[in-house]
Amino acid sequence: MENTLTWYQLFNANEVENLPYIERSFELENYGTVNVRLCKATYFSLVINERFLPVNLNGRNPFISQDWKYGAVLDENNMIWLGVQL
Repeated sequence: MENTLTWYQLFNANEVENLPYIERSFELENYGTVNVRLCKATYFSLVINERFLPVNLNGRNPFISQDWKYGAVLDENNMIWLGVQL
């Protein structure tokens, strides 16, 4: 199985810091259109295709799903990225 994800920048955490929930559609090159939910409690989390991707939970940044199909990361510039297996 290929363990490489392609990463797409989705959100600027500084712009959505005070919003508890956002849902947007994104057209991802070589992947297609996806609906992504961004939730904010203590940490940011992405929800895509019924997958919950918590960024920084238990120090896991990036967070990669067990099957290596999805990932989420908050980078040093406070940008939130989604990783997908193509």
